[in-house]
Amino acid sequence: MTILQDALRVRELYQQICVVDNEDRIHDGTEEGIKKHYTKKILIGEAKYLLGINEENLEHWADDHLMRPILELDKKQLTKFIKKWEFK
Repeated sequence: MTILQDALRVRELYQQICVVDNEDRIHDGTEEGIKKHYTKKILIGEAKYLLGINEENLEHWADDHLMRPILELDKKQLTKFIKKWEFK
């Protein structure tokens, strides 16, 4: 599995790459366009950025029994992705 394939299995990274960045026209939405833009460095940096936002949201939504499980899952996925790919 490539780093990009793995990134697309992480909910927050998928949302950023396939929805937000596509709408912002950072890439053309094709597989080739996505591959051209997202280097390992960019993907890991994006994962770290999203993890930081996630940690802030966890503090904000600490008492919300509906949001907290989603945020915890996102944190787990992002952390696992970073640990797997950062030093490969």
